[in-house]
Amino acid sequence: MAAQETARNIIEDLDPSWIAVVGICGAVPDSEFTLGDVIVASRLHAFTLGVIKEDERPQFTNLGAPLSRRAEDLVGYIKALEPDLSGWEADQQIGLTRPEVILSPNNFYGSDERKRQTEKILAGHFGGPRRRTQPIVTTRPVASSDFLIKDTATLEDWQSSARDASSIEMELAGIFEAARRPGREYPILAVRGISDIIGFKRSGDWTQYACECAASLFFALVRVMPEHFLRENPHQITSPPFPIRRPDESETTPDLASRATPALPRQRVTIREKSAAEILANLQGIGLSHQFREKVEDLYLGRWTRGPGWQTTVHDLPSKLPGGHWYCTFKEAGSGTLVFAVTAQDVSTLRPGDSVTVSGRIREVSQLQYVSLEDAILRGDIASFL
Repeated sequence: MAAQETARNIIEDLDPSWIAVVGICGAVPDSEFTLGDVIVASRLHAFTLGVIKEDERPQFTNLGAPLSRRAEDLVGYIKALEPDLSGWEADQQIGLTRPEVILSPNNFYGSDERKRQTEKILAGHFGGPRRRTQPIVTTRPVASSDFLIKDTATLEDWQSSARDASSIEMELAGIFEAARRPGREYPILAVRGISDIIGFKRSGDWTQYACECAASLFFALVRVMPEHFLRENPHQITSPPFPIRRPDESETTPDLASRATPALPRQRVTIREKSAAEILANLQGIGLSHQFREKVEDLYLGRWTRGPGWQTTVHDLPSKLPGGHWYCTFKEAGSGTLVFAVTAQDVSTLRPGDSVTVSGRIREVSQLQYVSLEDAILRGDIASFL
């Protein structure tokens, strides 16, 4: 309730463009992330206490919902920003060294099966050949509740209705409610460092370390975030668009692909699907996040779209990345599937609604129903781009 009231006061006093929530969370045991890593919320599962019966466990109701469109766009964009975010994970930037983890049997709790699973996962992170020495950032759905949950049985109850929930925290649900106003929804960026793993008793040093990791990632993200994300209306153009050059009738209109750099390799592995929607349809029904990722890695990551590409329209204004490349969001014609693309082409004059054929190398396929491309090639009427 305190977080909700604070958010409400901030909104009424300051009318912010964004609300940032930076802090810690407890995570479910997972082979992809662990203590010290940073989760950026891609969706909210808000659990409220529903029913308490005699001699029965409390029953919770999931009232969660997707983030605002602006927040979803930014979360989807983080993957493209990773090269420019590099450095946030260093001990010098965080200000602390990574604490130790003691995998003693006495430090695990829950059912026997739960303890075995948790120990196996943590051994992979802190005792096996895949041991990492620095944190990573990942985008995942987050569960929120007014209750401090360190109970494996409650976690299992929640996962029955929110199988994709990666972590649990105590503030986001109230802030989310305060941010949803009649006629307007304030976008929320939630950055959470993992200080706990449910089912494991860790050292108290992880609390401060996780806080500093979340802060380090947040400040790095603010430094490289494209300016258009900070505007109240992301479609607003703050400077006059570049003039459109109309070629003379005697001129041959070049295809935009001729200006793309670097050149595409002559031989490449392509996927069989003809659209982003077909990719997502092929993955439909895979509920567990690790199974989804394994399937995506096996079938799609690093492979190229089939020619001539996907028919799309521009969904949002393009942004120039610090490294000189451009990033743009598209909606696939017919399906409405979001496609995020990073390209070496100068697409500064693209505007929402422009028709573009998009092809490229698949970087990510998300359970949030979007596909990310890198080394993208964009084709369309040359006059639309200059």
